[in-house]
Amino acid sequence: MLALLAAAYAAAVVIATLNPGPRNWGLHPPAFLPDTLRWLALGLTGAGVVALLVGARERSTSPSPRGEGAAATPARPRPRGRSRVGAHRGSRGGSRGNSVVSAPWLWLAVLPVYGALLYLLRARTFFLGDGLVWLNGLLGGDTQPFNEPLASALWQAFATATRALGLPQLDSTFAILPVLCGVAAAALAWGIVRETVVDPAARWLVWALLLTAGFTQLYFGYIESYPIVSVSVTGTLWLALRHARGADPPWLLGIALGVTIATHLATLFLFPAYAVAVWRRGDGVPAKAARLVIPLVIAPVLLVLAGSPPRAWIEPFRTAARATGGAHAAHLEAPHGTVSVERAVDFGNALLLVAPVPTLLLLSWAARRRGRIVPERAGSQILAAAAIPGALTAAALNLPVAPAQDWDLTALLLIPLAVAGAVLGRAIATRRSAAAGLVAISMGSLLAFVLVNAIESAGIARFKTLVGPSASIAPYGKGYAVSMLSEYYEDRGDQDSALVYAEAALAAEPTNHRYWVRAGTILYNLGRHEEAIARLTEAIRRGSRRAEAYNNLGLSFMRTNRPSLAIPHFRSAVAADSTRPDYPQNLGVALFQSGQVDSAREVWTAVLERWPDFPLTRRSMERFRETPTPSPAPVRGPRGA
Repeated sequence: MLALLAAAYAAAVVIATLNPGPRNWGLHPPAFLPDTLRWLALGLTGAGVVALLVGARERSTSPSPRGEGAAATPARPRPRGRSRVGAHRGSRGGSRGNSVVSAPWLWLAVLPVYGALLYLLRARTFFLGDGLVWLNGLLGGDTQPFNEPLASALWQAFATATRALGLPQLDSTFAILPVLCGVAAAALAWGIVRETVVDPAARWLVWALLLTAGFTQLYFGYIESYPIVSVSVTGTLWLALRHARGADPPWLLGIALGVTIATHLATLFLFPAYAVAVWRRGDGVPAKAARLVIPLVIAPVLLVLAGSPPRAWIEPFRTAARATGGAHAAHLEAPHGTVSVERAVDFGNALLLVAPVPTLLLLSWAARRRGRIVPERAGSQILAAAAIPGALTAAALNLPVAPAQDWDLTALLLIPLAVAGAVLGRAIATRRSAAAGLVAISMGSLLAFVLVNAIESAGIARFKTLVGPSASIAPYGKGYAVSMLSEYYEDRGDQDSALVYAEAALAAEPTNHRYWVRAGTILYNLGRHEEAIARLTEAIRRGSRRAEAYNNLGLSFMRTNRPSLAIPHFRSAVAADSTRPDYPQNLGVALFQSGQVDSAREVWTAVLERWPDFPLTRRSMERFRETPTPSPAPVRGPRGA
């Protein structure tokens, strides 16, 4: 069954590669790779299928683990504090030697190499998720906490540390944090494997499947909150498995879950697994009930300390509800219903991108068990209690952006399911061909996804396919996506391409004043000042209070020799943002060219009192005695508009 499912998966990948589109986004990454790399990824998948077919004919050299259909825990409970090595001696193939020897090799050989690969193959484009927003926030020294306040605070702390160390403020520098998260997640995954798998060979297989699962793309220099959040999720799962067998202080798991919830509110889906772990521990009912409250106390405190007030906690859920209903926010309404064939297809794409091999293992296991899938062991119950709510939430999540663009949130919700599925791989670890086949398929899938994001041209081509004309996306999602393309081209000096996508964002969501600002700014940079005036005036009419909009409108009037019309807009820019010296500098130039010389001198004097070394104003004051025509300051398009 597993071999047949793998063959069907490989065939689907080939078909999607030949016909890439927005509806097969979990399968089509090889289509965007250069020929050699495409054949490498497809070759790994094909070789894996062949190895599985060969392995299906092999006889296992040792009996299958007891409870093959569930995430196993040791055969008998161990008291708190008892050594895992001692507990495993003489049981189901475990040995002291294997347990002791594996740890040094893990840390000294595997993890450093894994971390180096994460950095070398890091993402070069940041279109997926909110990567551009986070990158611009880090460059500007301010990230909005949104619904991941603790993760935002940790990112800001990391950015501050890099500045203190004198490191360049580039995406390659910020990529270090996701890589470190990946190394930590790999170590925590090994801890989960040791809690759920006894046989040494099976441990390495399951660990390899977790390290090559699609969700590990989060650690390849992925600048977002999710690398941090996913480490918290993995750590919470590990501690929950330990908690159920009596290890660690009883309060530790509750604190860990509280921290995890503070990193991202979506991780509330882990609470059922926490409740199972608490209830499986051999303590009295009052103690168990008291421990259930710990994360519900810790999380709100951390949220407030991280800068997220209680009124902000409900906003993510409100957004999701608006996207589902759409009655009062048509631009947010998802194009497909939560219960629809289209949503089922997107959920299937997510599974096959985030965890293809664990999904195949789960399907083949469920078919073999013929519906008898009720977990009995503590470890199985904990993983099920985390995987089922996560999968249901991911399936029901119907946001207004392209599903492939929001893959990272879906991946976070599916991590427990990926762990549960990978653990099932221990049943075939003794069939070497089959085990090698599973790893090859997993590597082929991950390699295609990673390389698409590591190769800039491939990432752009795939993203354009995901949000192209044939994509069915809410107006908000369409506008947001093409606006990111506009910003990408603007940052690289390709103003013409930037304008194409800025106008596409306007067409998708004309009610969004930010897109009017972006289009107006690009038109200004292209020297099309009258068109820029029209766009920026409309942005302000539609409610924009951004300083950039006022400043750029003023500059457009200056370039068309109407300084008197520019003055009120420069004043509005100064009032909206008093932290930038170029805004009052521009105001002084407009006043001077309008004949209000004394007013201009007062403005420039005030600028030099606050920013003594600002060169434009110093130059204007020097020219004040020589010429009546100082030049206006140059403009650059606002980031993240």
